[in-house]
Amino acid sequence: MAEVERSCPLGGYDEEFVEDIEDDWLCPICHLPLKVSVLTEICGHRFCKLCLERHFMRQEADGQELTCPLDQNVLTRDKDMFVDKATERKVRSFVIKCPRGCQWTGELRSKEPLIG
Repeated sequence: MAEVERSCPLGGYDEEFVEDIEDDWLCPICHLPLKVSVLTEICGHRFCKLCLERHFMRQEADGQELTCPLDQNVLTRDKDMFVDKATERKVRSFVIKCPRGCQWTGELRSKEPLIG
C-alpha cells in the first residue's frame, strides 16, 4: 500500500502560486491548495477528494469505520460528504506562475480544465 501511495500524485494543486495561500484553502491532509474539494456534512471540514478517498481506503484496509481525519467523527462515504464547488471556484481563481519558468502568470483555471 505505501508503495502505491508514493507513486500516486498528491491530492492538491502542486503549482507555484504568486501569493501565499491561506490555511482555509489548504487540504489538512496534503497541505496543498484544495483540488476537487469535498466538504464533510457532519463536521464541516474540507479535503481534497483524492486525499479523503485515500484516507478512507487506509481505514477500510485496516478494518476500521470511516472517520474524519481531523476529529474522528464517523462518516458515511455516500451520505456525509459532498463536492464543494464554491471552494473549487475560489481556489481556481488564485494566480499561479508559469510551470516552465517564463514570466507568465494567470489564474489556475486558465491552466487546467475544471475537474470533478
